[in-house]
Amino acid sequence: MEKINATEVKKDLYKSKFNALFSHYALGNLYYNVELLGSEIAGTYQFPISVIETAALDKDLYIENEAWDDTNEPKYVPFFKQVFVKINDDEYDYIKEQKLSADLGATCFYYEIKASELNRWIAKAIEAGTFIKIK
Repeated sequence: MEKINATEVKKDLYKSKFNALFSHYALGNLYYNVELLGSEIAGTYQFPISVIETAALDKDLYIENEAWDDTNEPKYVPFFKQVFVKINDDEYDYIKEQKLSADLGATCFYYEIKASELNRWIAKAIEAGTFIKIK
C-alpha cells in the first residue's frame, strides 16, 4: 500500500471544506474521521490526536533540584509531578508521569470541526502510519 501524501490531503481538505467528525476517545487519544475526495485518496479516514504525553526525569535532576528530604528518601516534587520508587536499599527508579499534551495548546476539540484546522495532527498521523482508511 502506497503511503498517503500529506500535502495532497491538505489540498483536498482546503478545497472540499469538509468537517472532521469526532468518532471516539480511547487510551489518551481523540479519534476523528475525515472525508477525502481526491481521486487517488478518496474515502473516509480516521486518525488519532494524542491528548497526553509521557514525561520522565532522571534521578540526577532531582538531586540538583533538592528533591531529597532529610531522610535521604526521594520525595514528590509538585513542579515536575514525578515520583521515585524504592527498588532496594541503594536503588531508586522513577515513575513516568502522563500530562496533558503541550501540542494541544488552546485548541478546542468539538464533535464537528473544520478538517483543515486539524492538518497538524493529520500530518503527524500520516507520518506515524495512523491515518487509516476506514471506508
